[in-house]
Amino acid sequence: EEEEEEAEKQPDPLHQLILHFSHNALTERSALEEDPLYIAYADMMAKSCQGEDEEEEEEGKEKTFEEKEMEKQKTLYQQARLHDRGAAEMVLQMISASKGQMGPMVTCTLKLGIAILNGGNVLVQQKMLDYLKEKRDAGFF
Repeated sequence: EEEEEEAEKQPDPLHQLILHFSHNALTERSALEEDPLYIAYADMMAKSCQGEDEEEEEEGKEKTFEEKEMEKQKTLYQQARLHDRGAAEMVLQMISASKGQMGPMVTCTLKLGIAILNGGNVLVQQKMLDYLKEKRDAGFF
C-alpha cells in the first residue's frame, strides 16, 4: 500500500513535459520556433498510438481477429494515456501558436493530432471540441 501511495505522489514526467510544451505554445508571441525536443517527443507520442500495420503489411501476413482487436485496444490505451495528460489540448495550442505558418513543428503536431484521433476516438474528439468551444481561439482557425 505504501508503494502505491508513493507512486501516486510522484509527478508524471510525461504530463509535466506536455504542460511545458503547452505553456510554450500559449506564451509564443511571434512565429513558432523550431524545438528539437518537442519534435522528438511529438514523434514518439504519435508512434506510440500507431499499430504495427506497416510492418506486417510488408510481410503479407493477414492478421487474425484477435490480433486486430489487441492492436485496437493498445491504440485506444495509448490514445487515452496521452489524452489524460493533455496532449489533445497541446496539439490545438501548438497549431494555434503556429499562426498558419507550416514548418517542422506544425508537421509533427499534425501527425500527433492524427495519431490520437485515429480510429475515431470519441473521447479525444470531444475533448478537442470542448477546448475549442471554451477558448474560442480565433488563431486556431
